[in-house]
Amino acid sequence: SCSVYSRVFALECEKMSRLLEMLRPPLAELRDALKGDGLMPELLGQTLLSDVATNQVPKRWGSTERPLSSWLVDLATRHEQLSRWVASPDLGKPAVTNLAALFNHEAFLIAVQLEAAQLTAVPIEKLKLVCDVVGVADDGSIPPPPPRGVYVEGMWLDGARWDLSAGSLSDGAGQLHSKLPLALLHAAEEEASQGTYVCPVY
Repeated sequence: SCSVYSRVFALECEKMSRLLEMLRPPLAELRDALKGDGLMPELLGQTLLSDVATNQVPKRWGSTERPLSSWLVDLATRHEQLSRWVASPDLGKPAVTNLAALFNHEAFLIAVQLEAAQLTAVPIEKLKLVCDVVGVADDGSIPPPPPRGVYVEGMWLDGARWDLSAGSLSDGAGQLHSKLPLALLHAAEEEASQGTYVCPVY
């Protein structure tokens, strides 16, 4: 079952490698030009300098309304997650996956369903994704790896918060957004998932 996650993260690494390959040359040229050690094409230099000065993501790097500073923090988070996976001994299922740090969330969610289908012999079209909030221990440690499913983070609640002591959703207590604690994401047959709260994730 780990192979389904390995494929997803291998594709994530390929996407990150292509992105970094695109970023390195212009940033290296800009660095050298600012140090006086080299020249860069005038139009490219003016455009890149303007984007950096106005905290905008260059159009060549992607289409987003996010400021450049936030985009770079997000890029570093994605790179850190992939670096941890590459350094893992078996390149299998990660201990915890930050959903917000994935390029292709849909592929990861399908992998969760594929893992369950392989382990239970239940057709994937009969499986639904289920999210159980587990939180972390007082010392910050996470629970042991689950036999099925994967621990995830990086999700936020809109207009609500998770009450760990009650084990349920609560009002936002004046906060518009609150971070969802560590959760176990797994797939179950539709009948077994009845009685759970159905909500959109975006």
